[in-house]
Amino acid sequence: MPKIKTICLNAQKGAKFQVDSAICIENMGFKDDYHAKKDSDRQVSILLEEHFIYMKKRVPSIDYGAFGENLIISGLNFQDIKIGDKISVGNDVILEITIIGKKCPKPCIIYKTVGECIMPIYGIFCKVLKGGEIKNDDTCTYGKR
Repeated sequence: MPKIKTICLNAQKGAKFQVDSAICIENMGFKDDYHAKKDSDRQVSILLEEHFIYMKKRVPSIDYGAFGENLIISGLNFQDIKIGDKISVGNDVILEITIIGKKCPKPCIIYKTVGECIMPIYGIFCKVLKGGEIKNDDTCTYGKR
């Protein structure tokens, strides 16, 4: 079953820091996170654990949050993910996938180090349809539109 591997937040722009739990606000994003914005299509950012591990092998010094992601989720198949699909987390939170991939405005330090970044292909962005608390190890369910 898919689950939350880690949650990362930062009130400032840049890399995010791991936390044990966070409040996800409907149509906003995570409380106290830089990217929380009303009506945005990128209120929550997700990386799948397999993609993070791939980059960690190439750049051992990176840690969760290095790509500005809010959630690392294990157990989801990237090939199954489509825009408009929903991810339910824990007992309350419902996210809707709005964007897959992200054009980076300028090369980040990771790209400069290894010549690639995973966000342009594997970054998953969502809006919050229903808020609530998310904790590390919460289970996720994934559903089609």
